[in-house]
Amino acid sequence: MGIWPFGSDSKKLAQAPGVIDPNQGPTLVQAEKEFDKRYKRDIWWIEHKEQLRRSGVVFLFVVEALFGLIGVWAFVDYFLIHYVEEGRLVESFFVGADNLHAVVQTQVPRSLEVGEVDVLPAQEGFDVFTLITNPNADHIARVRYRMTYDDRESAQNTVMLLQEATVPLVEFHVAQPRPRNPRVIIDSVEWWRIDAHSIPDPLAWKQARLNVAFTDVRQDTELKIGDQIVSRTLANVVNKTGFGYYDLDVYVVLKRGGSVIGVNRTVLSNLLPREERAFQLDWFGGSPAAQTIDVYPVVNLFDESVYLPSDTVPNIDRRDLLNR
Repeated sequence: MGIWPFGSDSKKLAQAPGVIDPNQGPTLVQAEKEFDKRYKRDIWWIEHKEQLRRSGVVFLFVVEALFGLIGVWAFVDYFLIHYVEEGRLVESFFVGADNLHAVVQTQVPRSLEVGEVDVLPAQEGFDVFTLITNPNADHIARVRYRMTYDDRESAQNTVMLLQEATVPLVEFHVAQPRPRNPRVIIDSVEWWRIDAHSIPDPLAWKQARLNVAFTDVRQDTELKIGDQIVSRTLANVVNKTGFGYYDLDVYVVLKRGGSVIGVNRTVLSNLLPREERAFQLDWFGGSPAAQTIDVYPVVNLFDESVYLPSDTVPNIDRRDLLNR
C-alpha cells in the first residue's frame, strides 16, 4: 500500500467538496471600515445639528427680510415716486377701452327702419304696402319677412337691401275682407359688411352701377280700352351707367297729400348701358289721381348674374326700321 509523505515539500490535502474556505469570505477589516464610517457620520450630525438649525433659521429670516425690502420698495416707488404716472397710465387704459368700444360699435350695422304699413284698395282686393330702409353705408342685408293681418299671413318673401337703400315691401291682391291690423314680421336678417379694400367708397360704387333716372313722370287717367278704364304711368327712363341689366324691378308709388294711395310694379327687361327709352306702366281698373309719383328701381348689384354682357347689341325693333 502507498504511504503519504509529510514535510515542507509535501502537497496539501485536497479540499473536500461543499466545505467553505473561511479565507475567501468578508474579512473583519472590511466590516470595521463600514462601521467606522457610520460612526463618524453620526458623530458629525450630533456635533453640527444645532448649528445647522440656527443656519436654517437665519436663512429664513434673510429671505423674509429680502421680500419685505422688495415690498417696501414697491410701495415707495408706486405711491411716492411714480404715483402720478401710474394714475395716468390706468386712466389711459380705460380711455383706450372706451375708444375700442366705440370702434366696435361703429362696425355694428344700425337697425333696419320699417315704415308704417298701409292697406290700399286695388282692382282685385287690397294691396298691403310699406317701405323698408337700410341706413348703413357699408353694410347690405338680406331680409326674410312676412305680412300679417287679422288671422292671415302672407308667404315668406326675401328682399336684398343695398347700402343706404329704400325698397317697397308689397303684398299684392289680398282678398276680402279688408285686412286689419297689418304688420311686417321680420323672420331673419343676414348682414354683410362691404370690404373696404375692394370697395373703398360703397355709395359711389352703387351710384356708378345703379343710376337710372326717370324723367317727365306723369299719370294718364283718361285712357279707355272698350268699357275698361286703364290708367298709365308714363316717363322717360335713362340708364346713365355703363352697366346693362337683364331685369330691373320698378315700383311706382302714388301719393296724395303725403299719403300713399296706390302702388304697382313692373319689370324693365334688357336695359342697356347708356340706353334711353320710354317707360309705361298700366293700372287696370284705373288709379287714383296722384299729386306725387315716386319710382323705385330695385336690383341686387352684388349678383353678377343680373348684368348684361358688355358686348350686348340692342335688338332693332321693326317699327324703327319702318320709320327709317
